[in-house]
Amino acid sequence: MSRWRRHIALSGFAALTALAGIAGGAWAQSQAGGGQTQAQPSPSDQKSDGKSTTVKGVTVTADKPAVRADIDRRSYDISKDLAAQNGASIADALRNVPSVDVDVDGKVTLRGAAGVTIMVDGKPSPMLAGPGVLLQVPADQYERVEVMTNPSAAFSPNGAAGIINLITKKHHPMGSFGFARVAVDNADRYRGGGSASIKNDKVTVVLYAGEGRDERTQPHAGDTEAFDSAGGLLTSTTDRDNALLRLRYQYADIVPTWDLDPKSQLTFRLSGYRHSNEAEDIGETTLTGPSGALIEDVNEKNLNDLSGEDVTGELKFRREFTGDEHDLTLALSVDRSANSSDRLLSEAFAFPAVPDAFQRSDNDDITRTIDFSGDYNRPLSGGAKLKAGWDINDETDLSVTSGFLDAATPTAPDDPGQSDHYHFRRLVSAGYLTYQQPFGKLTVMGGLRLEGENLYIDDVTTSTVVRADDVHLYPTIHLDYAIDDDQHLQASYSERIQRPDPSQFDPFLRVLGPFNQDTGNPHLKPQQTQDFETSWQDRIGGAFVLATAYYKSSTGGVTEVTTDVGAGVLLSTAENLTRSKNAGVELVLNGKLPHGFSYSLSSNAYWNQIDGVVLNDTVTRAQTTITARASINWQADPKDFLQITAYSPSRILMPQSIFESRGPIVNLGWRRKLTDKLSLVTTVGDVFDRGGSVNVYDTELLRGRGVTDYHNRSIYLGLNLTFGAAPKQQQEPAFDYSGGQH
Repeated sequence: MSRWRRHIALSGFAALTALAGIAGGAWAQSQAGGGQTQAQPSPSDQKSDGKSTTVKGVTVTADKPAVRADIDRRSYDISKDLAAQNGASIADALRNVPSVDVDVDGKVTLRGAAGVTIMVDGKPSPMLAGPGVLLQVPADQYERVEVMTNPSAAFSPNGAAGIINLITKKHHPMGSFGFARVAVDNADRYRGGGSASIKNDKVTVVLYAGEGRDERTQPHAGDTEAFDSAGGLLTSTTDRDNALLRLRYQYADIVPTWDLDPKSQLTFRLSGYRHSNEAEDIGETTLTGPSGALIEDVNEKNLNDLSGEDVTGELKFRREFTGDEHDLTLALSVDRSANSSDRLLSEAFAFPAVPDAFQRSDNDDITRTIDFSGDYNRPLSGGAKLKAGWDINDETDLSVTSGFLDAATPTAPDDPGQSDHYHFRRLVSAGYLTYQQPFGKLTVMGGLRLEGENLYIDDVTTSTVVRADDVHLYPTIHLDYAIDDDQHLQASYSERIQRPDPSQFDPFLRVLGPFNQDTGNPHLKPQQTQDFETSWQDRIGGAFVLATAYYKSSTGGVTEVTTDVGAGVLLSTAENLTRSKNAGVELVLNGKLPHGFSYSLSSNAYWNQIDGVVLNDTVTRAQTTITARASINWQADPKDFLQITAYSPSRILMPQSIFESRGPIVNLGWRRKLTDKLSLVTTVGDVFDRGGSVNVYDTELLRGRGVTDYHNRSIYLGLNLTFGAAPKQQQEPAFDYSGGQH
């Protein structure tokens, strides 16, 4: 079967799953008689008068809980994060969320495992998946973070560690309302932005916009030793450098929504993001032989100009039918990301006495993603629920590289040998079906997802052409047992995949400096993961308690492997591992104390193991890590709100090294209400300036240690102003535990 016939067949399967859902729901309703469903009321459809009411595990209150739990996800409130209110990035907000870690480069891990899909309102966000974007886009347009470490079949299985779903703020009052903020830092940094909404009977228009500037230094010190197969020392490399980073960014997001009728809604979202990042890195690298004799001593100046923009458009139609949680959603989104990197490296040789050399590399990369999906939800008799849908995702990437090596002047013409044209395309078609059924105190949700992938790679310079097809079935199962109204036991299983990024397939050899090179691997395979999880949760005296045990087993994980290719030159290559394992226990505790105090505490103790490392290093590696985070809030009086957060970053086990973010990191915040519409917000990030990382290599052929200081301490003083008709607190029911409801 050709790849296109296969995708047509999968699209047919997707349509059949939706039709099966509709037909099955109609049949079940007819069996129940009169077309009346017996579904339990959904938390989102309950009405609240401010009093606390419990309906089969659903706690309805006027106050939004900090933690919500469902059969397949955990949801955490970030609206009270003072750093977010003062313009801090999404990455800063995520660092306070249990299970989540974000390093200084914006790479996200869940429970120490890489491979995380970032979503916005239930749909993958290519823009936020871009390099470093999470470090720049402010978090104040989002109110909650959903963490799905074991998602159901209704979501793409891509992302071996799980899914982070950002929920945008949607409570917009009638009339016009707005919010503006500006914050300045002690180091000539600033953040400014705001939002506005206009709403009448049928149309709501919401706008977010802002910009910021950041500047910091980042010193690095590294020492590396290369050995032969007999254990003899070949070379020793020492590098010391200091980078000055200058970042500027702008963003805008407009969301018009049109209520076509009481049951139908049309939403359009247009998001844009632009950034420019100038980096000036000055350092010295020395290379010595086995006896310590100097082989090379070079002073380097690396100028790197990174810039890019991303535009996303989404059109979504939602139709509600009779019955709670009975709806159809169709969504079409198009994302285009364009990034350029212009790098000029100057090398002045102190030894040997050779002329200065220059190296230039210019890269332009354009990525386009088109996604079309449909989701149908239907309540059935006896509290059962049916979901069916499809998703077609088409991703293309075009990368063009030019430049030269070892030129006598910085204006030398391009070297044809350093030019590259790389084209990538991946088409994924999927259909899914999930069914949820309560059996007394036990709720069962099972699901199946069928995905077909067509991959095409064409690299002109290396004459590499790769085509690959794959069809795979992904099962999921979620169980929930209600011991009582507050106490629940859960268990889940899913099979997941981690598809490599387009750049990891690119076979072109890139020279990053006199001692560093990297290349992709066009023959990479995706990682396959089996994920098991069980948890217990309870509400004790107003405190939410969650304990989770988990185990992951993965094959074919994609990683970067470094080897010495001679003369101290290190080559990094993308490779597949044989097997890795991850297991641990996570605890979350959240609640309130007298006198206006509230707290959120979490800890994660986990074990990682990597077997059968590639490239002549077959040592099995393992480590145990404990991370913790805490947030203490104090409403001292009606005008003053204080907050302290602290976390210890995770250690990540790599095939050849252990990467550890330094800490602990402590942040402080204070909000002073000046008037009903004006407040002063002061935040101090990384109070003790502990931010940094340590990367330790320890293999048979390569040993070394690299230390980087991030200098992340910041002191922001900000003003927040609301204007227009002040919104009333929406009496929306908030659930502490939905007992399987969603």
